[in-house]
Amino acid sequence: MTLCVSWLRKVSSQVEELVIATDSRLRSVGAWDANPKIFPLPREDSFITFAGDTHYAYPMITQLINAINNHPRSQKRFQDLAFFKGFVLRCFNDLLEFRSELMEDYKIPDAQFILGGYSWKYSRYFIWTIHFVNSQNAFTYRPASFWRGIEGERKVMFIGNYVDEAKEKLINILRLRDKLTSGGLDYEPFEVLCEMLKGDNTGRDIGGSPQMVKVYRHINVVPFAVKWNINGQQRITLFGRPLQASEKINHPLIDPTTMKITNYGQIGTNS
Repeated sequence: MTLCVSWLRKVSSQVEELVIATDSRLRSVGAWDANPKIFPLPREDSFITFAGDTHYAYPMITQLINAINNHPRSQKRFQDLAFFKGFVLRCFNDLLEFRSELMEDYKIPDAQFILGGYSWKYSRYFIWTIHFVNSQNAFTYRPASFWRGIEGERKVMFIGNYVDEAKEKLINILRLRDKLTSGGLDYEPFEVLCEMLKGDNTGRDIGGSPQMVKVYRHINVVPFAVKWNINGQQRITLFGRPLQASEKINHPLIDPTTMKITNYGQIGTNS
């Protein structure tokens, strides 16, 4: 019930930034299109997002945030990101021990996560998927790998629904722009997500507005507001929620039609 994509965006030959973007739809008895799926972590150098069953994902992420706040070495980043992933796995796997009276369909956690951020120890970005392995009866991790067969470094990771469709669309965009076999990524993965969210998504497992967060090398996690057409009106959304006219935001704003970013400041969100 989600499509998540995380990638390294090449700003210049020497500068990269880590980006994560998802849709905003949850499904149960129907479709609900205003839900947060990206969670900046209290360490302020990383994020976590999810795809799959919210019965697992939401409690696990909430308890992870609680655990970080109760663990000064992690909260203050004395524990580097490269080792923090072990903290995440221990937290998730420990939570599984407290399940009981499970229906058969819920014995195997149908949830996966992307954990990403910047490591001060290794001076680089990391992206991992965290997923459940039946044979181990535990969550484990897998690092994102570089795109093979190209000149230069390119790293992108998808999880959730319609992943094959998203990958095909990304390849088509890169081919049209003569970037398939060389160079880094700009906002092409975000363009793919936005294209898949436009139009009628009735019956689809993804929907709502896109949401986006960036991690910078100066160890700063920045949510982005997104301008999105909702029922024929241009609205400003943040973490999937259309903001009310009285709200003010202090986040950058991205317009998916142009990929232009502006600092929205203290201007009314829908004025």
